[in-house]
Amino acid sequence: MFGPMKKYLIRNNRGIAVLAGTRVGDSFVKKVRASQHLFRSGNAYGIDKQVFNEAVADGCKYIIIKDEENKLTYKTTAEIFKASSWEGEFGSFGPQLFLKLAYFEVYDPKQGEFTWKIR
Repeated sequence: MFGPMKKYLIRNNRGIAVLAGTRVGDSFVKKVRASQHLFRSGNAYGIDKQVFNEAVADGCKYIIIKDEENKLTYKTTAEIFKASSWEGEFGSFGPQLFLKLAYFEVYDPKQGEFTWKIR
C-alpha cells in the first residue's frame, strides 16, 4: 500500500536541512513545541507549502501535529487542511500553509480520545 516511512526535509534560514515532517502510512506527522511553533496571532500551526503538496502527492490523507511540549496530538484531513488553510511567508522560510486549531481533532492523553475543538 504505502512505502516505508518517508522524511520530508527543508532548509532553514542558515541553509541547514531540518526535518519538516514524516510520512507514516497515510499520514503526514509533524512534531512541534507550541512555545516555538504555534502561530499565536492566528492560533494555527503551519506546514511548508512545498512539503504539504509533496506529502499529499505521496498519498497522505491525514495531517497530524504532535505537540511534544503539551502532550497533545492534533489531527485533520489533508482535504480540510488544503481547503481551510491560508498562506503566509515569514522571513526566509518560504511559503507556509497555516490552519487554525479549531479545524483539528485534539487528542489529550488525559482524556483518552480525540475530540473536536469548537470553531
